[in-house]
Amino acid sequence: MVDEVDGLTEAFMGADMASWDKMMAGSRESQVVQSGLDGAVYAACFNTPAGRAVLGDMYARFVNVTIVEPGQAPETHGIRQGQANVVFDIIDHINKTERGSDDE
Repeated sequence: MVDEVDGLTEAFMGADMASWDKMMAGSRESQVVQSGLDGAVYAACFNTPAGRAVLGDMYARFVNVTIVEPGQAPETHGIRQGQANVVFDIIDHINKTERGSDDE
């Protein structure tokens, strides 16, 4: 019997690592428009059962997929990575709020 790995749960666990903070800091530096919402808003929305279901679906569709496939148009990589970054950004807001360090 094979245990299925819940990728979203794994992503939340990974978000507590220093390497995650470094990755997200680099992502924030490259964003033209910064978030104007407090991370608590993200946490309030996505910590509900419905919010977690939506976030889990977004993880399955945008993160837990192959980002680059042979023969695809070059811009597809950027689009797919951008979709994954949205999920990572939501997880980052939630984790920072729960740690009490939502410092944009």
